[in-house]
Amino acid sequence: MGIRLVFVFKVCPCILEIVGTHNE
Repeated sequence: MGIRLVFVFKVCPCILEIVGTHNE
């Protein structure tokens, strides 16, 4: 469960960055 949380926290910023770049 802890590893999964770390994975989400590491992946979320990447997705947000990609989405933000696509929006701009």
